[in-house]
Amino acid sequence: MTNIAIGTGASLLESAPLERQTQEQYTLSILQFLQAKERDATANPNGRNYLRSDHSDDNTILTFSCSIPVSYSIEPGSGALRIIASEYLTGITFSNGSGGTMQSTIAAQSLIESIARQEALENTGSKNPLGADYVDWSIRKTENQYMFEASGRLPTLSTLSADGSALQISAVAYLV
Repeated sequence: MTNIAIGTGASLLESAPLERQTQEQYTLSILQFLQAKERDATANPNGRNYLRSDHSDDNTILTFSCSIPVSYSIEPGSGALRIIASEYLTGITFSNGSGGTMQSTIAAQSLIESIARQEALENTGSKNPLGADYVDWSIRKTENQYMFEASGRLPTLSTLSADGSALQISAVAYLV
C-alpha cells in the first residue's frame, strides 16, 4: 500500500488509522469532501457541479469524473508544469496541514494534486505491480479557459455501521 503522510492539522484523514492513510483513500476522501460541499448551497451558491461520481455496491467500484477550471504555466528556472485551480466554493474550511505529502492549500487544488500523483504512481512499475490503470487526467482548452479533466475508478470496500444506520465506503489500496 502506498501510504501518504497526513499533515498535522489536516482536514482529511488526520485521525484515520494508518492503514487508511493511503493515496487511494486520499483521492476518495477529497472527492467526497468536495462533492459534499458542491451540494451545500451556502458553499456553492452558483450551483457549480464540477465533480461526478457513482458507486456500485454490486461491483464495489466508485467511478468518478471531474472538470475543473484551471490556469497553468511553466515555472521559470525549473521548467516544472504548474496547474492552478481557483477555489470555486465559498466559506469552506480546508487544510492539508503541515508536514504532509499533499501540499495544496485549497481543496480543488488538492484534488488535482491527488489525481495527478495517483496516476504518476500508476505509471511507476514498482508501485503498481498489478499494472492497474484506474486514473487518467488531461488539460483541455475550451473557448475561453483551460479545464483539468479527470476520470477514474476506485476499487472500494463498503462497511455498514454496527447499528445499520450508515454505510462507509473506503478505497482499496492497489498501489504499493
